Amino acid sequence: MKNSKHFLFNMTFLASITFVLLSFAAIVVKCKKNVPPTLGTPKYPPVIMNVLRKGIGSSSISTKYDHIIESMSKIDVLRHYLKHGRITITGPVCREAVFHVFGINLNKISDEDEGAKRSSYPEEIMDGMRTALKNKFSNPDDLKQTIMSLKKAEVMDLFLQTFHNYTYDDIIRIINLIYGINLPGISSLENSRISLFSKNQWLVKTSSDLFVVYTGKGDIDVKVYATDYFLKQTGSTELPQELQTALQNLGFGLNPEKDVLYYENPIGESVSDSFKGQTLQAIRSVINTLKANN
Repeated sequence: MKNSKHFLFNMTFLASITFVLLSFAAIVVKCKKNVPPTLGTPKYPPVIMNVLRKGIGSSSISTKYDHIIESMSKIDVLRHYLKHGRITITGPVCREAVFHVFGINLNKISDEDEGAKRSSYPEEIMDGMRTALKNKFSNPDDLKQTIMSLKKAEVMDLFLQTFHNYTYDDIIRIINLIYGINLPGISSLENSRISLFSKNQWLVKTSSDLFVVYTGKGDIDVKVYATDYFLKQTGSTELPQELQTALQNLGFGLNPEKDVLYYENPIGESVSDSFKGQTLQAIRSVINTLKANN
């Protein structure tokens, strides 16, 4: 009788323990289902994300609206940061912001003497530089020679010291005037399936791009060719005839052995923004045709 009581007690105890463990396991599973998925690494570093998060009415550390920020174009992100960042606009600050948003190293471009190749900067830049250096030179020719011998980062720093009441769009425009880097144009290439190599660095590049626009030193010459991804997807070893015709109409020549379209500015200066725009538009048109046919 006594053994029976012990047996019944043990069975009751084991059943209770089993019930508790199963209940706990059910709670754990339920909690796991209610945990939101882990977010990936933010698209931009904290210095940029914090400003944009606060700009849309969130906490600087909250990730609630990060999907909105990451859907913004890069040029809009840069504009927002420069406008709402409560920062003193200087050359180093602007170059750092461009690097954080676009991944473009303006300091490297300056140090390597890359960027736009010109006999002179646009008049707006030259006027500002004359003001910045007016007490150091009496001979205009010596002044121009000195300005053109400076690194682009030095030109940017000196120019901004004389340029007051500027907007964020002014900064973006000044970068283009000094460096020959059209940030709105580069931003528009996101998801375009076009890789862009310029100023000795990749400005835009993804693994699923179809064509490459590759510029040499100073953007004096331009090559256009298909990516390995294009060759793999289409099975073709030749550039589309539509692209060949469009770019040859702009002055490109075709190297049939390498299947590369090539252009070099005959005056030895950087190709213009309008020429770059026409080139990219021709490539975009071909990509749109390829999408429509697939």
